[in-house]
Amino acid sequence: MTKAVLLAGGRGERLRPLTFEMAKSMIPVQGRPLIDHAFDLFYKYRVYEIWLSVGHRQQEIRDKYPLPFLLDFHTDTGKIIPLGTGGWLNRIANSVDKKYWNEDFYACNVDNLFNLNLDNMMKQHRDDKNVVTIACTKVKDISQYGSVHIKDGKVFNFEEKKKSRVKKSGWINGGYYIISPRVFKYVKDLKIDFNDPMSLENDLFPILAKEGVLGGFKVEEGQWFDTGTFERWEKVLKEWRGIQDNA
Repeated sequence: MTKAVLLAGGRGERLRPLTFEMAKSMIPVQGRPLIDHAFDLFYKYRVYEIWLSVGHRQQEIRDKYPLPFLLDFHTDTGKIIPLGTGGWLNRIANSVDKKYWNEDFYACNVDNLFNLNLDNMMKQHRDDKNVVTIACTKVKDISQYGSVHIKDGKVFNFEEKKKSRVKKSGWINGGYYIISPRVFKYVKDLKIDFNDPMSLENDLFPILAKEGVLGGFKVEEGQWFDTGTFERWEKVLKEWRGIQDNA
């Protein structure tokens, strides 16, 4: 059965004071927790084995969703140290449990809502023999996000947000991924201790792009929203149409 990992460990600092009271993945979106909308997408495509990657306010999330989980932090003399966007993957790669991750699986940032066709994305991923495929969406202003450069279905370059000085449209990383178990070799080769932070975007993806095994799945249609600020959250509350309505 195909697995999915929901990355739900963010602190939501730009949504304070709301996130002083609740985990970012639990903020309400049209009467339901934000994370529920990610469940909707995966259930629609018959992905039922869901794992949670949790960090900040992790017990709150685990109490509501009693699912298998991965920790994206560790404690050192009582101090909580976040492990970044790829810490969970590094921990699998350095664990005997990686034998259970022996087929392509999904991962997503739950603070991004994305109505996309996972079946079509998986087909491109497998046809192109990618190690990772990123679902990409087009926005009017890449300076808010940085951009992804795609040619013939392959990501060949990233432009970070701080370098995107010109206000123009372009493709960005939508925060939804398909990951092959071949990724574990690349992660191990990074030689990052499993108690140290690891970034998917900065440590892993550029290496895969250079090797020609990082796919870019362009979603021409299908709503995408980032809920990282109050302004963007308000836009979601007004405009998000849900998973079942289209795509």
